Amino acid sequence: MAVPLPGYATRRLLRASPGAQVYEAEREADGVRVVAKVFGLPEGESGEPGRAREIEAQVEHEFALLRELEVEGVVRARSIERVGDRLVLLLDYVDGQNLAQYRGAGRLPVADFLEVARSLAATLAEVHARNIVHRDIKPSNVLIEARTGRVFLADFGISVLLESERRHLHEPTVLAGTLPYISPEQSGRTTREVDFRSDLYSLGVTFYELLTGELPFAAVAPVELIHAHLARRPRPVRELVPELPRALSAVVAKLLEKAPERRYQSARGLLADLERLAAALAAGELDPEFGPGADDRPTTLQLPHQLYGREGERAAMRRALADAVHARA
Repeated sequence: MAVPLPGYATRRLLRASPGAQVYEAEREADGVRVVAKVFGLPEGESGEPGRAREIEAQVEHEFALLRELEVEGVVRARSIERVGDRLVLLLDYVDGQNLAQYRGAGRLPVADFLEVARSLAATLAEVHARNIVHRDIKPSNVLIEARTGRVFLADFGISVLLESERRHLHEPTVLAGTLPYISPEQSGRTTREVDFRSDLYSLGVTFYELLTGELPFAAVAPVELIHAHLARRPRPVRELVPELPRALSAVVAKLLEKAPERRYQSARGLLADLERLAAALAAGELDPEFGPGADDRPTTLQLPHQLYGREGERAAMRRALADAVHARA
């Protein structure tokens, strides 16, 4: 199979799923390389009613987000084309590796990790400043350019523009491919909405994997992974890799807090800690100590999910409910 777009030659298939194929392609006129994401139902499959339109809406959604998202460190969308009953999304090609390939079978040295982590945190801060939640932060969606070492965030197909969309978003197809990295609130098993802090949890899982070579939760069954995200605490990264700085272990632990209000509240707050840690290590402090989150401030109003200082009012409500129940009995 090849890219069905006239004027483009297929170089190689990068990845494929039932609803899409992603190619490295070349524009025949000038040799410019692009990434072509070809969407549509597989040949010979009619699918459920509305399925084709659902895929089309997702492609248009991703293109609309990327077209407006002029952020350095985000893969830029070039155009969207229709070829028969299929849509082709053309993106800039980043000549390099994704973060999973870059890490390889082991773990990243602290210096390399901090370069990647600071760049990711800075990009995510700009994305969040535009009220966009990525919702799919994981190593395969982060690209490292080979020549420059620049870090790019990719695949905004399931992102949410918070200004216009306030709904629960728990698509089964998303959970299937991203389950090891999702936040507790993305599992659909809590009453909390998905917001910027969900991206920070997923970033914490990614950081954990880069620093230790392991995921925080090793489970095969989806229900076990969901339970782990909801209820289990991962082993501290320093317990797995004792030579890591204590402050870095604390940063990752804060990112992986179950309750969003206990995590970092902003990517900028995270970036401040990463910059502080990098500066201390560069100055020869092998194990700097500081409390994470000192410069962390919420960028939006986040209402708590627990009442504070309302014991009297809650007691009055309980009495009123008991009186009403008793009166009807």
